[in-house]
Amino acid sequence: LTPEKFWAISVGNVHILDGTSQTGAFQWRGEIVGTDIINLVDTYVQVGSWRNDFTPTWQPDNRSWFSITNPFEMRVMANAEYHDFRQVWYSIILDPPGILWNRNPIIVGDFWPISATGIVNTGTTPLGDDRGSIPVTVTGNVSVLAAETITALLGTYKAYKIQHFIEIRDQSNNIETMTDLEWMAPYLGNVKWANAQSTELLSSLTLPFLFPDVPSNNWAYHYIFGIYDNGITAGCGNPFYCPGNNVTREQMAAFLVRAHEKGPAYEGPCIGPSPFLDVPQSSNFCRNIERLVDLGITAGCAAGIYCPFDNVTREQMAAFIVRAVEGGQFFEGPCDGASPFSDVPQSSPFCKNIERLINRGITAGCEAGKYCPENNVLRDQMAAFLARTFLGIP
Repeated sequence: LTPEKFWAISVGNVHILDGTSQTGAFQWRGEIVGTDIINLVDTYVQVGSWRNDFTPTWQPDNRSWFSITNPFEMRVMANAEYHDFRQVWYSIILDPPGILWNRNPIIVGDFWPISATGIVNTGTTPLGDDRGSIPVTVTGNVSVLAAETITALLGTYKAYKIQHFIEIRDQSNNIETMTDLEWMAPYLGNVKWANAQSTELLSSLTLPFLFPDVPSNNWAYHYIFGIYDNGITAGCGNPFYCPGNNVTREQMAAFLVRAHEKGPAYEGPCIGPSPFLDVPQSSNFCRNIERLVDLGITAGCAAGIYCPFDNVTREQMAAFIVRAVEGGQFFEGPCDGASPFSDVPQSSPFCKNIERLINRGITAGCEAGKYCPENNVLRDQMAAFLARTFLGIP
């Protein structure tokens, strides 16, 4: 199976969450240990375990089988829970296509019903040993309630709050229900989880290093992974991303055009003459810059020139992004009312662009009440702006 980066599911990934419950503090550990086939469907296998101060070694808790054969859907094909006192596993194995657990893109307000059939097993192994397999029906629903900021031990994350309600009914009409909340950050996985009995927050994370200079605890990791995954960047030079480097105007052209076109559709030298005197026809950025002109996103930095090597400031970036996402120059010039930031004059020719970024939820500024309009845009910041704008990553 191909590792599914959006869901943070690939073999070797480990999430550890610190939890509190009615019985005290504990830790929960989820590791993707391998792949398996459930009812002819390829799945990833996640092993869950727990420990606390009284039981310091990891104890079996649960096991889940996730199908991501469709990259836009995460489905559950089977789930098993371990009963400590009875020392037995209770498992449910679902008929294809299983339960739609999450879907990409994640959209606040989204809702879908759950309906599936399967069997419940018990036994000494996670999938049971078929002692008294019981046919069941599974119904319920999934709701994407909000996009929230979650502060955990590792840092602060923007994540989607998703509620799952499940009802399992057997042929005798016996019912078991489950309601839980998970806070899912794209490319990072669950950073918080809760039900009526406990709440858990991310405390440790093992994910693949996409770029050596962007570890998984970097604040922009999921943004950078997102724009890489969607063909918007390949880094600054193998194998790095250079998150602290400035973004130049020619690089901005490549970022924006790839984001707008959903991939590298306009690369390399121009086929005809360059649109600007200071952009050689042979430049590897020429077609990107030419496409910006065609889309009405730029007319250059001065008459006949583009200034490709100049760094992009935050106010210039606002104009680039707003024009790209709005399809033209519809939010230009001074603000009609008060400026949204104390360091952006109402009379600034970028004020409406910056105001539009706020209205679209793309920025809240550089610090309380400020936008830092003349600061250069760094590559990690650029990843965040692009991921929020074009990929819907909060």
